[in-house]
Amino acid sequence: MGFSFEQVGEMMLCLHVLESEDDSLAKAVVGFGVVEPFSGRVFDLYSKKVVNPRRGNVVALLSQGGVYFAPDLKKEGAALRRANPKPIPLRSRRSLETDFISGYTAYARDTALFWRNYGVSEQVILCAGVFALASVQTGIANTLRLTSYLHPYLVENELPDRKTLVDMCVRAGVGLQESRPDWFLSFQEYAETIDEMLNQEGLRDDELRRVLSLENPLPKGLSITKLSFILALIGNNTGCLDARVLNWAFGDNADQVAKAISKKTERGTVSVLSYLRYEDLEDDILTRTPYFNPEDPLGLARSQWMLWEQLGKSGPEYHDHQEFFDAVVDPRFFWEIS
Repeated sequence: MGFSFEQVGEMMLCLHVLESEDDSLAKAVVGFGVVEPFSGRVFDLYSKKVVNPRRGNVVALLSQGGVYFAPDLKKEGAALRRANPKPIPLRSRRSLETDFISGYTAYARDTALFWRNYGVSEQVILCAGVFALASVQTGIANTLRLTSYLHPYLVENELPDRKTLVDMCVRAGVGLQESRPDWFLSFQEYAETIDEMLNQEGLRDDELRRVLSLENPLPKGLSITKLSFILALIGNNTGCLDARVLNWAFGDNADQVAKAISKKTERGTVSVLSYLRYEDLEDDILTRTPYFNPEDPLGLARSQWMLWEQLGKSGPEYHDHQEFFDAVVDPRFFWEIS
């Protein structure tokens, strides 16, 4: 059974794992229920409760478009790699040096772990969101330049007006100069939602990303890919499958894959099927690199960052994203003096 990259209709049924002692299907209780439109939550017909199936626990989706078995999501990605006329083996390109000195290990990891353990402010969330949106279809040099221009506003947790943002985009040499300022301003409001889900609801990692992308319409310009980058910056174990990573893994089929994992509903949320595809590709790509450590609470985030550094056009690059961290009001300062 194969997949087309068409959006699955809103009305879906779900076969899912309710509980399992060892995360295997052998000892699992399998449930069947109705998928709530847009959210991905399921009303289980056996327990009569609303459940949010954990990562990897969806067995199949049924809709007017057909039956979509979860294992076939993995086969779909594998088929694209086989069909790629210029395959790039995961362990061959530039050797993926395991001793590569990374900007992630140098600074970003410790900061992300601090925020993971002690919480993160809305100011930090705004900085992460603006930095991620500044990088959309933009090289790293211009992204960092634009971030440095925005520095005085980011530290005050208040962006300037749209005209000032347009002027900054022009000066920094980034594209989408009329659209990107609207993205920034839209995200400034959305940061409150991330803050609520993270700090008040206590969500984290994939559970946090699911709620933010399946239940809440994403702001202008923000995809699940860049949302994953934002969450990784602030201490969550999510991987950003950006253009560098997809081009490396899928070659000529990268654009097709990018569209398949980025589809949104009319409401502006990520489609459930796109989300499941993203999860599977995230695991399939990032866990196969020499940088992945399953014992690391930030294993996916670390793997993606270090993989991205390896894929520079001229070879491995060191990037600590210091301009982003310079704009952050470091909460450790307040911990030290309190």
